[in-house]
Amino acid sequence: MRALSKKEINRILAKGRILPEQEVAAILDEFQEKQPEIYQAIYGEPSDAIAEDNSEMADIYLELCFYVIWIYRKPPVVPDREQLVLNSLSLLDLELKSLCDDMQMDEAFRTNLQKRFIDRSVEAGVQIELLQYLDGEVRKYASFKEERSAAIDLTNSFLFIVVRLMDDMYNRKN
Repeated sequence: MRALSKKEINRILAKGRILPEQEVAAILDEFQEKQPEIYQAIYGEPSDAIAEDNSEMADIYLELCFYVIWIYRKPPVVPDREQLVLNSLSLLDLELKSLCDDMQMDEAFRTNLQKRFIDRSVEAGVQIELLQYLDGEVRKYASFKEERSAAIDLTNSFLFIVVRLMDDMYNRKN
């Protein structure tokens, strides 16, 4: 999927925001049926982990995940989806850990992971405008209550992973 502009994202999201609840539920039900591994990766443990810090931030995470699904609409069904999801999440986990200085690892290995993270992000055409929109929404929502701020980084990290996972689905459809 090509990188979308801010204007395109706003136009797509404007349509998604006015959907009736029944249509949102139908979209999520279809997504769960056709992409169960991705659905579980989005709506399973991540929202529970965020809820441990702040349940309201878990709610905004779930809402924003719907918008990510709405933007990507119907990701192609790829062979070995379960393996793709596991591989994508494992690789992202390692790459993200390489960005944390407090995570102990060999420096050459860290450097290679960081380079691979950047290369894969550029190659995948990461949706920078979408990530900026999501970050802005998370920060705006958190600004209304101080206790929400503890979950900003975790919420943004999981949203980043969701976007990268959706990109991986599109980029490996063949």
